[in-house]
Amino acid sequence: MSTARAEVITPPDSVAHKVGYLAVDFNHDRGDASIGRHDRCSATVVARDVIVTAAHCVQDERGHQVADDAVFFAPGWSSERENPPFDAHWRSSEVLVHPKYSPDSDSDWAHTAYDVAYIVLEPRGDQSIGDVAGWVPMSPGAEDDSIRIMGYPKYAPEVEEAEEDEADSYYRPETCEETLAGVLRNESDPEGGILQARNVCSNLGGGASGGPIFIESANEWRLVGVNHGTYSTNGVNGTAGAALDATSLELFEQAMDIGDEG
Repeated sequence: MSTARAEVITPPDSVAHKVGYLAVDFNHDRGDASIGRHDRCSATVVARDVIVTAAHCVQDERGHQVADDAVFFAPGWSSERENPPFDAHWRSSEVLVHPKYSPDSDSDWAHTAYDVAYIVLEPRGDQSIGDVAGWVPMSPGAEDDSIRIMGYPKYAPEVEEAEEDEADSYYRPETCEETLAGVLRNESDPEGGILQARNVCSNLGGGASGGPIFIESANEWRLVGVNHGTYSTNGVNGTAGAALDATSLELFEQAMDIGDEG
């Protein structure tokens, strides 16, 4: 099968620390979170108390949703840094999944086009996540020839073949510039869409799920979708993600209202 490698790039500082590592505890261990010992995903700060990720990161294949307070987010986290930008993680208070998302559906549309979830985070002391990291703007419906995908994991080359626990000590995000192949639409539900890229980021595996899909507009990176994962069709491998739709934006407004009430 044909797999074109995407170009690895360095994100601007205005974006880098707003994307982070998501640890999801489906066993609902109420003890201290140990970043790296839970199910792994990526997420992005999109409001003062809100992050966005993939719905499949917070629901298992049976549709069981993680408890509202069992998700942990560390912005800009990299195990290579002795002093990460924010030496802390934030805990969730509420998880909102796109109402049309269906993890057990036979349709790729139902579990890709709507693979979006918003998570409201509790403040740490008197600091909300947005107070510390800031947040990125969103541009639903925006399309461009070039998109940027960012997420975990990225292993250092010298430990690619190492045991998993050794490789984890080099856990860090990767950012790739990819060519947008198009946006798939469904005539029966024109609101949603699936962003498809023709390339695959090297070493960007399952932990990249939920990471942001950006375009650059007026020298600003704007979030247009959420990474679902890789796809393979007609002999071509690539990256697919959920395009933000009207229902997703309504869910975002709900999440912001909950954060404001908190």
